[in-house]
Amino acid sequence: MENVMPSISMSDFRSKIKDYINKMKERGVPVIINIRNKPVGIFVPYDEYEAIVSKKDSYKESLAHLIANNLLEGAPPHLKKAQLTDLLTLSEENLKLMLDVRTFPIPSQLKNMLIMKVGEDIITRLLKRIKIATAIADAEKEGLFEISEHLSVNQG
Repeated sequence: MENVMPSISMSDFRSKIKDYINKMKERGVPVIINIRNKPVGIFVPYDEYEAIVSKKDSYKESLAHLIANNLLEGAPPHLKKAQLTDLLTLSEENLKLMLDVRTFPIPSQLKNMLIMKVGEDIITRLLKRIKIATAIADAEKEGLFEISEHLSVNQG
C-alpha cells in the first residue's frame, strides 16, 4: 500500500468533482490539487480538516490523526477510526516513533524497536488493518469490491 497522497490537475478535479466527493465520502483519502503541476490546495475529508484546525485537538491528537491517515491511506473509515483509538493510547514520544513507518512490510529492525517501545498488540493490530485495507484496495482495483457496498453492510 502506498503512502503517497494522490495528486490531480485542477481541470480533472473540476470535471470529476462529483466522483471525488463520492470517493471522499467512501474512502476519506485527501487529494492534492495542482495547477501546472504545482500544488495549490488539498481536498480533504471534513473530519480530517476539523482535526487539523480545531483548537480543541491537542498536538498528540493531531499527530495520531496524521499517522492513522498515512498508515491506512485509502482504508475504510472504520479501520482508520480503530487505528486512531489505538494510537491515542500512546505517549506523544511513541507516536513520533510511528512516523518512521513509511513502507510495508515494516523493516524488521524498525518493527522490533516499535514492538519494544509501542507494544506488540498495537503493532500486530496495525499490520492486520494494513493487510485488510490492502486486500480491499486490491479487490476494488479488480472490480470485485466496492467500498460503498462494504460500508452499507457494516452500517445496516
